[in-house]
Amino acid sequence: LPAAATLEQHFCIFAFGKLGGGELNYSSDIDLLGMYDDVSLRAAVDAAVFASAPDTYAKLIEGLRADLADHTEEGYAYRVDFRLRPFGSSGELVTSLTELQRYYLHEASLWEVQASLKLRPIAGNVSAGTRFLSLLLPLWTEQRSRNDVGASISSLRDKAMKHYAKAAGAVIDVKTGIGGIRDIEFLAQGLQLVHAHAFPEILSGNTLDALDKLAAC
Repeated sequence: LPAAATLEQHFCIFAFGKLGGGELNYSSDIDLLGMYDDVSLRAAVDAAVFASAPDTYAKLIEGLRADLADHTEEGYAYRVDFRLRPFGSSGELVTSLTELQRYYLHEASLWEVQASLKLRPIAGNVSAGTRFLSLLLPLWTEQRSRNDVGASISSLRDKAMKHYAKAAGAVIDVKTGIGGIRDIEFLAQGLQLVHAHAFPEILSGNTLDALDKLAAC
C-alpha cells in the first residue's frame, strides 16, 4: 500500500463532550481528539514514514477542522474545538497512543479525567480507539476522595458561572445556568469518579445512561 493509505489505517478520531456522549444538541461545539496507534504503525512502515506521521496526521485533522468549521458563503457545519487535548492549545494536534496513555495515567488533571469519561472513537480506526479506552479503565476506577472530586467540579462550575453571568446577565440559560444541563452532567460525572472503583458498571459517557446506572447501583 502507498504510505499515505497505510498511515490512514492507524489513525483514530475521538469525540469529547456532547458528541462523545451521543447527546449532540442544537449549537453544540464538536470537541475532537486525534490519535495514532504508534505501536502498530511502527511495525507497518519504514522509519522515514513513521517519523513523518505526526505532521501528516496534524495536516489531516486540520483539514477536517477546515471542512467542518471554516465559514463559506453557505455558512459552516460545526464549531470545532481541539482544546481538550493534552496540554490544551499548546499541545500537539495529534498524539500517539503511547503518549496519550502516559499522559492520562500520569499527568492529567482531575478535570481532564472527568472530561475523558465522554471520550468515544467516532472515525478512522475505531478498534484502535476502543483499545485505547480499555487502557484508561484503571484511571476511571481509581479510588478518589469525594472532597477532591467535589472541589474540582466546584472550581469548574465557578468558572462557568462567571462566564455565564457576564454573557447572559439575567437571561435564563438551560445549558450553563443554575440547575441546567451542565449541572446535571457534572453531578453524574462526579458520582462516577467517586464510586466507579466499587461499581465500574456505572461508567458511561451518556448522561441519561449514567444516571440510570447510578440509580441501579
